[in-house]
Amino acid sequence: MGTGATASGDQSLSIGTGNTVSGDGAGAIGDPSTVTGDGSYAMGNDNTIDADEAGVFGNRNTLADTAVGSRIIGNDNDVDVAESYAHFWCMSD
Repeated sequence: MGTGATASGDQSLSIGTGNTVSGDGAGAIGDPSTVTGDGSYAMGNDNTIDADEAGVFGNRNTLADTAVGSRIIGNDNDVDVAESYAHFWCMSD
């Protein structure tokens, strides 16, 4: 949904301008992000996810295909190691 948005993977989702989602069970919300990893999601702008089971919430982030299971919250991160967490924190009571 959106100008130039494509969702070609099985059960994939693409909402926004120019998103390209080819991973199965993957999605992108924002513009323009590219998601090729299966089971991966991007929320934000100008993100690229090639890793499976990965996720991004932010802008201008890149997850290489070797970054399987990684999560990013924030902007301007490049991750190429599996199960990495960028800008991730926990707060206690």
